[in-house]
Amino acid sequence: MRLRVAIADDEADMRDYLERLLPRMGHQVVAVAENGRELVELCQLEPPDLVITDLRMPELDGLSAIAQIRELGPMPVIAISAHIGEREFIERFADERSLFLPKPCKSADLERAILELCSDKFASAGEQATIEAPADAAERSERDNVAPTEADAAESEVPTRMSGRPLQLLVVEDDSEFRKDVAGFLGKLGHEVHEAGDAETALAHVGRSAFDVAIIDLRLPGMSGMDLLEKLRHSNEDCQVVILTGAGSVETAVQAMKLGAFDFLTKPVKLRQLSETVDRAWRHASVLHENRQLRAALRRHERPSEMIGESPKMETVYRLIERAGPTDKPVLILGESGTGKELVANALHAASNLSQKPLVVVNCAALPETLLESELFGHEKGAFTGAVAAKPGLFEVADGGTLFIDEIGELAGGLQAKLLRVLEDGSMRRIGSVKQRRVNVRLIAATNRDLGKEVEAGKFREDLYYRINLLTITLPPLRERTGDLPKLVRFFADDWQVSEVLMATLQSYPWPGNVRQLRNAIERMKILADSEVLNADDLPPEVLAFSAEVAGRPHTAEEDLESLTRQHVLDTYERCGKNKARTAKALGIGRRSLYRLLEKYGLHTAEHLDDH
Repeated sequence: MRLRVAIADDEADMRDYLERLLPRMGHQVVAVAENGRELVELCQLEPPDLVITDLRMPELDGLSAIAQIRELGPMPVIAISAHIGEREFIERFADERSLFLPKPCKSADLERAILELCSDKFASAGEQATIEAPADAAERSERDNVAPTEADAAESEVPTRMSGRPLQLLVVEDDSEFRKDVAGFLGKLGHEVHEAGDAETALAHVGRSAFDVAIIDLRLPGMSGMDLLEKLRHSNEDCQVVILTGAGSVETAVQAMKLGAFDFLTKPVKLRQLSETVDRAWRHASVLHENRQLRAALRRHERPSEMIGESPKMETVYRLIERAGPTDKPVLILGESGTGKELVANALHAASNLSQKPLVVVNCAALPETLLESELFGHEKGAFTGAVAAKPGLFEVADGGTLFIDEIGELAGGLQAKLLRVLEDGSMRRIGSVKQRRVNVRLIAATNRDLGKEVEAGKFREDLYYRINLLTITLPPLRERTGDLPKLVRFFADDWQVSEVLMATLQSYPWPGNVRQLRNAIERMKILADSEVLNADDLPPEVLAFSAEVAGRPHTAEEDLESLTRQHVLDTYERCGKNKARTAKALGIGRRSLYRLLEKYGLHTAEHLDDH
């Protein structure tokens, strides 16, 4: 059963430890407090199923907080402390709804305490609650002196495992006798166990095999267990790591779990506890793996059509959308014209908690500065000639949702300053008004410019750049993911067949207008086609000209695609009589993008400012 748990501790490390540990046990942390007074207030607002609290806290100590919480109802409480206040706690709250655990509280002890306190909840949920009778003091003392113990071995004479299949386990321990005992015990459970006495040997094993769980001693010769943990988590995210330590400090546990460890066990280790921890780690890994598979399947089915592609660069884009989407932080999308920046903005909005709110889009390159200011910030009646009525700006329209500012690099300096003020203060004024209006908007911005260079050139505000550049998603141009082109072609072609010659020709073309140009080219071919098969004869003139040009002159396979693109752009420009509008249309790109390409490829700015 999933319990709703409230936790309180004035130590940040302990709060962090519990916040990480409880969800791994299948429970939900619904309230986190730093002192007793805050804990009581949170429990009054929303009573949890279980309270876990420190006894020594500022403002209101744990004992007083528990007393006030008990007035709300018979709420189960686990008190944790470094033995301070244990006797008083037991005297005041000695009943079946209270338990005390000394710090540092081990995960197995905490799990057992939760099961004991909340057995009625588990039973009512139809789950079997099995409570082990605690060992008496003499037995605990005897067991804690030696590990693995004879009692453990006898207890596990006929070991069983809970996982459905033998696991691949790695035991990394420099104490050979202890390592062999642990490996032998786990082997009796039917698992395949590999041993390593140091980190280097362990990494060699990892290079040859995929492990489900690794059990790593914290103190190893050479590379430490923490360093090995970090390397292992980077190389195999499915492998769960259990840390063994002789110093069972909360700080050690939190550090290990921050680095990705599933749990930690303090030496001497009880074998049954080890078996249970390994099994929980395996179940946790299985759930994570299934979740990743489900998310991948959802991504495949829910991706916008023009974002079709499985190249490594596009997979990176999908992962970033998945991670950045649920936040409310600004996102900057970088990419050439036609790569699908607005589609990414749509996907980010759809993946966010604001998806039921509006997504408002504005393109800075499509509007003159004066009109753009009015569009973004709105105006009052009579603010300027033609302002016959008051009009809210897009920030107001998008309030509570997402505002996507495309081609933000085109913003003039004055508008950059006004935008920065809104992002910093969360307020704005309409043109012609003195009233400050509060707006709560998530900003997504996009540009095909290098804003870093624009900042260096003094064309873009540095403070605004850092404000919007918190999370960045870079879309690759189509020429850098040609492996995705056949899927895109087949999608845009719908029911039309595509000849092999046509596909080869399409793959050889650099597509300066990217996916947008490809889509437009195929739509044109579908209109002109006289059969259900699209072939090279139906290609747009610029693609045919490029294909003939490449075929007609010698070049090596290593020839730089950039030089081919440059020549194609300049040839198209000449063929269109140096008419920028016709050239941009022929290339399938915007006029501003064409200007930048012409400047990049050596035509002087003055030469191409005239739109004849």
